[in-house]
Amino acid sequence: MKKIWIMSGLFLVAAASQSTFAENNYPTAVKKAISSYAADCEGFGKFTKSPKFIRIVDLKGDGSKDYILDTGEIGCTESASMFTGNSGGSILIFSKTKDGDVKKVFDEFKEEVFLKNNQLSLSVRGDECGIDTSKMSRAADSGCLRQVDWNPVKQKMEFGKILKVY
Repeated sequence: MKKIWIMSGLFLVAAASQSTFAENNYPTAVKKAISSYAADCEGFGKFTKSPKFIRIVDLKGDGSKDYILDTGEIGCTESASMFTGNSGGSILIFSKTKDGDVKKVFDEFKEEVFLKNNQLSLSVRGDECGIDTSKMSRAADSGCLRQVDWNPVKQKMEFGKILKVY
């Protein structure tokens, strides 16, 4: 039994080291965002994140890594909705720009995330769907599925075509 506890402890230490190592390999801008979220949990429990919090894919098709952070996949143990409020949270995208630095190139609210074949689409509401919501209640507000595309001229990601309205 003692051997099992020792082996379990070694496994946990190895897993923790591997996780820390992976996070240390993120670009500085991504590490700063993660640290900021963790700091926001002070006084609200421990910072928690699911494996879907950070997704690394090539959204631009240029062979470089793009980092998608989904605040709907993080929380504080004593405040589950700290980063989402009454929505699905936000999506932040960090990408290498033409100057070679990795920068935040997208930051928008969303309801759901869809990622297929390195194409990101977000379920969003109201104004992001071209709907005037100024006189609507949130309950009456409709939504849509929007593609997110790279704009090489502006060096940022932005909403593209509407794929579906609901």
